[in-house]
Amino acid sequence: MDGGRSATHGFSRKDLDALARGGGGREAVLELRSAKRSKLLVTLLTLLESTPSEAGPLGSFAEAWDLLAAAERADPAAVSDVLALPAVHSWAAQALRHLRGSVSSDAPLWFVLGHMNAIAAAAAVSAGLEFRASIPVFAGLAVLPTLGAAVVPTGERHAVAEVVAAQGEVVVRRDSVAVTRWFPMRRVRVEHEGRELVVWLDDLSPFRAFGDPQPAELLSDKAVVDWTSALDRAWRLLVSRHSEQAEELAAGLAALVPKQRGNRFRDSSATSADAFGSVELALPAGAPGLAAVLIHEFAHSKLNGLFDLVTLDVENREEIFYAPWRDDPRPLHGVLHGVYSFLAVTDFWRGEGADDLAYFRFALHRVQTTDAIETIERSGLLTEVGERFIAAMRAYVQGWQHHPVPERHRRAAERVALDHRATWRLRHLAPDPDHVAAVAADWTAGQHWRGDPGPAPELRPADAMTEPRARTHLTEWALRSPETFKTLTEETVTAEVPGATPADLCLVLGETRRAKALYRDQIAADPDGFTGWIGLGLTVGSRCLAEFPELVRAVAAVVDAAPGELVAWFDRG
Repeated sequence: MDGGRSATHGFSRKDLDALARGGGGREAVLELRSAKRSKLLVTLLTLLESTPSEAGPLGSFAEAWDLLAAAERADPAAVSDVLALPAVHSWAAQALRHLRGSVSSDAPLWFVLGHMNAIAAAAAVSAGLEFRASIPVFAGLAVLPTLGAAVVPTGERHAVAEVVAAQGEVVVRRDSVAVTRWFPMRRVRVEHEGRELVVWLDDLSPFRAFGDPQPAELLSDKAVVDWTSALDRAWRLLVSRHSEQAEELAAGLAALVPKQRGNRFRDSSATSADAFGSVELALPAGAPGLAAVLIHEFAHSKLNGLFDLVTLDVENREEIFYAPWRDDPRPLHGVLHGVYSFLAVTDFWRGEGADDLAYFRFALHRVQTTDAIETIERSGLLTEVGERFIAAMRAYVQGWQHHPVPERHRRAAERVALDHRATWRLRHLAPDPDHVAAVAADWTAGQHWRGDPGPAPELRPADAMTEPRARTHLTEWALRSPETFKTLTEETVTAEVPGATPADLCLVLGETRRAKALYRDQIAADPDGFTGWIGLGLTVGSRCLAEFPELVRAVAAVVDAAPGELVAWFDRG
């Protein structure tokens, strides 16, 4: 395809510096999209050359390729539209993994590879060709990408149907019987001040959600209206206040994949390196929330696209680091992704103006991105290009440091950032046992603490907690909706906010004496826990529980000491 043309892709140093600052503009995004299309074509050619020639239930891959090529000769734009669907890119990458045996899956290989038939058939329909082809059926739906899905009740998870296009009509059949129920794939258009955003609202494609095929989760008509209205409000905000980011989204955002919301206090969204411009998300509350999620996830898409063209780091998944927005340790590649996406989000909240939540989120993400850039710079795992990229990021972030934030929002952000880092340390770091014994001996002998935190603790990744950010959620609730927050009580907070305790509520309310007593009770009931120790540290302003809580808790486990007295002893050192 593409008439035998080849393409090269890349960026100048000036363009890379602009991308490092979270920008790049429309032209940079179009170049990343073009590179992703080239990668897709290479993947399709690899599948064509590698797929066994013997035909399965859906015929050969080569037959589907020939149909796609015929469609391109008839109408190149129709083929481009189908191949631009992010779910097609997800499928191609997953099909190659299946063919090479690098993933385990319940989906049979013939079905995965046979999705090429559906892609070719959709392109041929859009190009106005007359043809007959077998297409895969998954969980009762035969999906033609960008067009929609025919309901084909077979009772089987993986089956085959036939699509026939002739004399201006397109019919999907199963066992020679035409099926009549059809769900169109929806494309949403929103516009403000002459600037338009057009995205697929993809609830149909089997490969829309990254990885193995997923059954369709059909949106109701009301849900479609809700998504369209929410996107319209977010787009108006972006065009009005964040024009550069709106321009990039208009050029690169291609699909929204709806998912069910879980924790109401956390936005749930994801992107994949396989699907440039696709965002899987639960609909956030409010226009700023949706705008921030789109900016966040599209930044991941941009960096994924850039990783195909330049190498920023020596990928090493054995060495893992603290990432201020994650509860688990991450390889440097993941920290790079996080800092890049949060740089874009921080810029968004900086531009949102005089709003309690915006002030807080800007201040919090400013701290997080600054800390993460320092971690990346110290890692020793950057390439020369990566060092230049991170230096440009640092220079941009330094420009935020004097951006005004009200004192109470700044203090709340610093407390939340400290809470996250200290909790992470307590969960994932184990102090040197000999040093613990030596410090315990000093306590027992009545000596002063020597002020030595000891050798670097060992990193031992822990299992996931139920909800390690309960205090963060309480803080944001208090800022976002102070009137409803006032209705929370010590008796109701645990049921309202997953993982929260009465002590956490008192801390956020500023009732420090009560919070201190309750955190001491928590430690007495669960001395090996996390939230009590860190909460106590936040309440009393403890340096030791901020900087090396893992040592304090380990010493507490082997000496006879009240938590408050031991913490005070460490802090006097």
